[in-house]
Amino acid sequence: MENMYRRYFLFSFASLLCATSVYAQHQPYMSDAEFLSVLNCAATSGNQALCDQFLYCDGMLPQPYREAYDFCTRIITPNGIGRCTQYEQLYYSEENRENINHCIERRVDRAQLTDAQNTQVDQFQDCIRQLGRDCFGRRY
Repeated sequence: MENMYRRYFLFSFASLLCATSVYAQHQPYMSDAEFLSVLNCAATSGNQALCDQFLYCDGMLPQPYREAYDFCTRIITPNGIGRCTQYEQLYYSEENRENINHCIERRVDRAQLTDAQNTQVDQFQDCIRQLGRDCFGRRY
């Protein structure tokens, strides 16, 4: 009987460790270069559907990122974020896109994000990578 309890305890403990490690695993953060390459592809494509896809992905970010995004876009692009057409780019220029990204990164403390918020970041990154595949038209 004692051996049965020992096995049950070890099984329960091992299950808990596995569940904890799976639960706490998140993707590494996407590099600025990777993110900006996808954003620049969509922003300069002239294809509003790709820009809309970027904005959809952007909406997946957790609250700290959304608040920083709202603040930074108001400062850097006070006339709005623009559109994707033959003559316009989302956020108007590559320089603006870089400045908005850097502004957001300075305003968000990643170490303070909750597990649920990190899961939202994972979903955002998956969405951005799919946008990259759609925009570049190749395996990304």
